[in-house]
Amino acid sequence: MNKYIVSQNKSYKKELEMSGLWSPKLQKDGKTNYSYDLMTELNPGDIVYHVVNGKIMAESLVETPALSRNKPIDLDGNQELWNQDGWFVKLITHVFSAPINVKDIWNELLPDRPEKYSPFKVDGSGVQRYLSPCPDRWSEIIDANLAENDRLNEVVNESVVEVQKDTSINVTGISEEQRLRLEEANKKTGAAAEELVVNYYKKRLPAKQAELVERVSLGSGTNAGHGVGYDVRAYEELADGNFVPIYVEVKGSSSDRKDFYISKNELKRAGEIGEQYRIARVSNIGSQDNVQIEIIDGFKKTDSIQEILDTHFSEYESTNYNVTV
Repeated sequence: MNKYIVSQNKSYKKELEMSGLWSPKLQKDGKTNYSYDLMTELNPGDIVYHVVNGKIMAESLVETPALSRNKPIDLDGNQELWNQDGWFVKLITHVFSAPINVKDIWNELLPDRPEKYSPFKVDGSGVQRYLSPCPDRWSEIIDANLAENDRLNEVVNESVVEVQKDTSINVTGISEEQRLRLEEANKKTGAAAEELVVNYYKKRLPAKQAELVERVSLGSGTNAGHGVGYDVRAYEELADGNFVPIYVEVKGSSSDRKDFYISKNELKRAGEIGEQYRIARVSNIGSQDNVQIEIIDGFKKTDSIQEILDTHFSEYESTNYNVTV
């Protein structure tokens, strides 16, 4: 998992209420901003430390990737500090019972201060930047200075358990045991399908965005590829020339079959991510001339898994579908 530091002097209380982070996509003058762009690199399972007025107030587990959302009402106290169009990342947050003063541990942090994009100046005072990378060594020092009851481990463990309890929907009518055997046999096919989807999007993007397309399972985070609910992070160009991240769940087959398996967690992500979610159905993998990629989009933000099934997959059988929403 990757770690980040968010500076929230103005927005901490409001963002804590809405269980997430929000930033504009662009500065007021229309220019890009590294800190805002960094929002699109957050993945489920990453860690965020919240800094307010020089104190580390809380620690969060990232629950969703960056979703395109308008600025929440009253986030800036109606001061119009930021543009309306922005990114939202949902979090599971634990507020510390004993916040840590950055100046108290600055001598330990200073040797590993990044030369670029540091959230703190050389003297330990804050930099006017929303989101910044957090060095692994800083994370170790912060964790070592936490009160015993301020550990995020229990939250992380609960999240992992929830992923392990994930329920799959059988869209072909075969048993779960058969499905697991097929899944093991098709791992190579799945990896090939993901590479094909990565190349599919790279060919449609300018070089700068193409470099950012990646298989999440090969990402730097230790949580990558497990319970995330998608396999590839890519980008699509909007009508105004800007680019939006999209999150693609890949379903591959060496034949031309159209059915596939989709899990509760994948459907949950589709409802959370909405219009930025895609399913790529890749068929005839291994065939040099007849590989086909079908992109399923049109997802809407919803809390109802059944609604997603009804609107996108109503033609499939779901004999093993037994999910309590």
